[in-house]
Amino acid sequence: MRSFAVAIFAAVLAATGTGETNGGVYTFEGLSEGDLLGQDNWEQYASQGTSWSVVEPGGGSNNTAVAEPGDNTHLLIRQNDSSFAFPTHSASGTAAVMQFDFRYAEVSDESHYYFGLGADSTDDADDKVSTVKERGPAIGMFDSDGSQEGFGIRLLAVNGTPIYSYGYGTDTDDGDWIRLRLVMDFTANGGDGEGLLYYKNLTDGDPGFTALNPSTPQDLKLTEMNPGVSPSTWDTMVIVRSGESGAGDNQPQIDNLHPNVLRGPEPSALVALCGLGLTCLGLCWRRRGRVV
Repeated sequence: MRSFAVAIFAAVLAATGTGETNGGVYTFEGLSEGDLLGQDNWEQYASQGTSWSVVEPGGGSNNTAVAEPGDNTHLLIRQNDSSFAFPTHSASGTAAVMQFDFRYAEVSDESHYYFGLGADSTDDADDKVSTVKERGPAIGMFDSDGSQEGFGIRLLAVNGTPIYSYGYGTDTDDGDWIRLRLVMDFTANGGDGEGLLYYKNLTDGDPGFTALNPSTPQDLKLTEMNPGVSPSTWDTMVIVRSGESGAGDNQPQIDNLHPNVLRGPEPSALVALCGLGLTCLGLCWRRRGRVV
């Protein structure tokens, strides 16, 4: 009986880990420097683009391999395969999380870099993401005028249009790495879903995430996705890039694409689990002197 109580308590302790677990983080380590297109199952989206994101050594506080833009607009997709597959989201998820890291770099004109998810629909002839409504919401950075004052963070709806923009402005420095997180409730708004954005400045060593729109969750318009496409079928990562690249080594860059961040239980659940474990342990302890 004592060993049973200890086992219960150990299980409760294991369940109380509140940190992120690796739900499948995609990095660019091991890829060859040069065009990302054609490497590790990265494909062209709908014949868009002529100058692709390239794999290069990271800059600033990230010295691993990263992706940085080519010279113009392009979209790249990568469907799950045997070398990397992220866990499926639950259609009933109320706190689903996706995130990625980007490096801000001042450019001479407008610049955008986004990360999103998608899946092939059941009403077209191909077997990959190829239309805007096969893509889910996307998150990323934009620089509207090539300056820190014009720099911000943006959430795109299913139809590809911006639905929330936050002017990050002078809160960051040229070259800083930012982790951007989207927390999604797929059940809200009659199935359209809603999302909240959070950020963390990795270069500055921020200890936690800061909410960008804590009182204004945004409608993700999930019901506008094509037939057969939903959070539970998303199996493809999407990179959306437009605008100018930087000069020399000062480039916008992306890394650590995390389509489904699996997290430990919420604090209220942890309290309940701990209470259950302590109750079981107490009951077993009281039985020590009893003959059974």
